[in-house]
Amino acid sequence: MATILIIDDDDDLRLLLRLTLGRESYTVLDAATGAEAAELWPSADLILLDLRLPDIDGLDLLRGIGNRTAPVIAVSAHSTSHYRAAAIEAGCADYLTKPFTATELLDAVRASLPATS
Repeated sequence: MATILIIDDDDDLRLLLRLTLGRESYTVLDAATGAEAAELWPSADLILLDLRLPDIDGLDLLRGIGNRTAPVIAVSAHSTSHYRAAAIEAGCADYLTKPFTATELLDAVRASLPATS
């Protein structure tokens, strides 16, 4: 099963996402900062990326990681089309606005994962 990296500084949300994805048999890694995420990024088949991290803007992190093959789903409280467009332009496969349901999350994950994962 695919490995999903959750990058979000909200401990409670990371736990909830870990449990939700774990129930679906995904392997889950998580990071609270961009620095932690950079170390784990190469191991992921898919990345859930909060756009507001304590040490770096999520889109700057996305742009700064070279040779990335894993699809990225932006996760943000920003619901404006500006943020969505910026995320897609930076290379995100999808954009989830917080709060979202488990069904929305799992649908986005399944749609974004490569067919072989």
